Amino acid sequence: GRDIYVSISKAFLNSKNDNLFPFLIFTGGIGTGYLALWDKTKFGCTDLFDGAAVDVHKYHRLCWGPFGTLSWILNEKLATFIEYNNYSFMVGASVVPLKRLRLTAGATLAESFDDYKIKSLDEIRLYGRFSFAF
Repeated sequence: GRDIYVSISKAFLNSKNDNLFPFLIFTGGIGTGYLALWDKTKFGCTDLFDGAAVDVHKYHRLCWGPFGTLSWILNEKLATFIEYNNYSFMVGASVVPLKRLRLTAGATLAESFDDYKIKSLDEIRLYGRFSFAF
């Protein structure tokens, strides 16, 4: 693909005691592809590189859009997050039940195609994923 991301992260550590947890991490940046689909916030559009690879049935110019995540790391095995990716607002949690396995589940609360209106309970999209390190 032709997706490009530029991001920066900042950790806000717990300085009141020797315990590392809990702490916050903010990540923000700009990116192409799905991160630049919403007309009101996309910028820097170009036809270079044959456009964005987000839909085989419709041509999208290669544009940039903002994204950001605020994560609350509770301990070595549990974290929660809220994310904005220029396409949707999501909330979720990740758990690490085994040393190399992470499970993540969340809900999409609002999406750009609906002008970011908060979804009703029956409209919320749930998602899940797992990752395995080796």
